Amino acid sequence: MFGFALATLLLAQELPLPPQIFAPGDVTLTNDRERCYASGVLLGTPRAVDSAGGHTVTGVRDDDHPLSDPFPVGITTITWTVTDAAGQTDWISQKVTVKDTEPPSIEAPRDVDVDEDDEDGLGTRVDEGDPIITDNCPASALRIQGKRSDGRDFEWRDDEHPRYPTGSTIVVWTVSDRYGHQATASQQIVVKDRLPRIEAPPDVSVKADPGKCSAFVDTGVPAISHRCARCSIVPVRSDGKRRTDIAFPVGATTIEWTVSTPFGGMRKAYQTVVVDSGGPAITNLTVTPKEIGPANGRMVGVKVRYDAVDGCGGPVTTSLSVWSDGGEWDVLNGHAVDLRAIADRVYTITVKAVDAAGNESTASATVRVRPGD
Repeated sequence: MFGFALATLLLAQELPLPPQIFAPGDVTLTNDRERCYASGVLLGTPRAVDSAGGHTVTGVRDDDHPLSDPFPVGITTITWTVTDAAGQTDWISQKVTVKDTEPPSIEAPRDVDVDEDDEDGLGTRVDEGDPIITDNCPASALRIQGKRSDGRDFEWRDDEHPRYPTGSTIVVWTVSDRYGHQATASQQIVVKDRLPRIEAPPDVSVKADPGKCSAFVDTGVPAISHRCARCSIVPVRSDGKRRTDIAFPVGATTIEWTVSTPFGGMRKAYQTVVVDSGGPAITNLTVTPKEIGPANGRMVGVKVRYDAVDGCGGPVTTSLSVWSDGGEWDVLNGHAVDLRAIADRVYTITVKAVDAAGNESTASATVRVRPGD
């Protein structure tokens, strides 16, 4: 028993102490520009303590690449091992952390300009296209968020494109990499109203309001061929007014109805509103003389006096006509006639007045041939 212990003690005195190794400090750095790695990394030199001498030091990366190769973004562990001449070893780890500091880039697809294809005023067949994404490190996650013109947000999916409202919608394409960096790009989706056909209401003809030279008229509204959520219908009157709920003047007024879209398309239709003043007034009609004679068959001049006015101040045209059973006459002008003095004849002289709208008024007076002459 004593001999075995002595042998063990002598053997222990012959072996050197195990070596020790101390790694350089951990390294943290950023990626090379536009690369997903860092090159030329200065790792430092491990320090070894060896009582026996003749040791060797090796370093092995956990990705099995040579130490001189670039280090990828992320954490790479190097295991440093020292081995002395007696085959005794020690090891220690060093970490190399490469941070990705570059955000990805994104280029949005072209803007899209389409016509609505739905009766609810929507674009349902919009092909947004695909963005172009560039990232120094692959495996970025694409998230697409749209901000609609009505203020609502939506998520875009490949298998179900959103229904775009008529008007302009801004689609914001957002790309996020696995390290939290983001980039955005915008695309405009324009859905244009389909331009409808327009049919004006029927023409309207009314009498002037009592005591007025105008009338309030129910013009009706135009009919359009299909629903158009963002179309506008605007009336413009030939008298310069834009509203149809105010009075129309005596005479003919044309309404130009225009339907238009926000994108410049327009169509027109026309309606006519006629306000009739009721005709001119003939007053103060007199004939001089009221009787003619003797009944000698000669022509006798008769003067005709009257006033003919349009209550709304418009022009009035007048004319005279004569009628008698078996008599003879000659109309000289609008205020004078010659009548033949034939026994037992009665002449009817009629004044006709016509206003600018074509309305007529008449008034009559008689001239007798004195009997017994």
